[in-house]
Amino acid sequence: MKSIVLLSGPIAVGKSSVAKELVDAHGFRLLRTSPFLLRVACDRGLKSDRAGLQDLGDSLDGATDFGWVIDDIAAPAVLGAPQVDYWLFDCVRKKRQVERFRARFGNAVLHLHLTAPDDLLAARYENRHAQGNSSVVIPTYASAIAHPNEVAARELSSLADAVIDLSATSSERAALEIVRRSKAGENRA
Repeated sequence: MKSIVLLSGPIAVGKSSVAKELVDAHGFRLLRTSPFLLRVACDRGLKSDRAGLQDLGDSLDGATDFGWVIDDIAAPAVLGAPQVDYWLFDCVRKKRQVERFRARFGNAVLHLHLTAPDDLLAARYENRHAQGNSSVVIPTYASAIAHPNEVAARELSSLADAVIDLSATSSERAALEIVRRSKAGENRA
């Protein structure tokens, strides 16, 4: 049975680390929105920085009732690679996105919400950006978590098939739990 794992969670929780582990160690195929958004931004002459792409994604959400991720990215990828059993979308942000994935892919969808205490998230966020390019202006943690997409993403725990606390487990162990659930087909809404 195909499995399409949706990861949600707050900024700096570790979604990218868990996704990397699922892809590198367990052979999941990653569904990415960035290449699509960059292509659309280029075609429309729009800004392609993080904020510009976020605004474009929000615009597409409104224009397609959140269907663009499924119709333009997920469905073509999954249908175009029938030999791939395990897929990963590591940045589900809105309730309607989860609903649209479930409507299109049914019981193949497994939604996991990653979490950690806010003080740990703030420290990870600040540490991540302290190591980055200092010439780029980075929003403060308070500003980042106030963005509507971030607020919506944090609320997805109530919709998830399971919640994994990344302050209590490593990315590797979280990935193993996700693989186990994917193979077992458990907790499918």
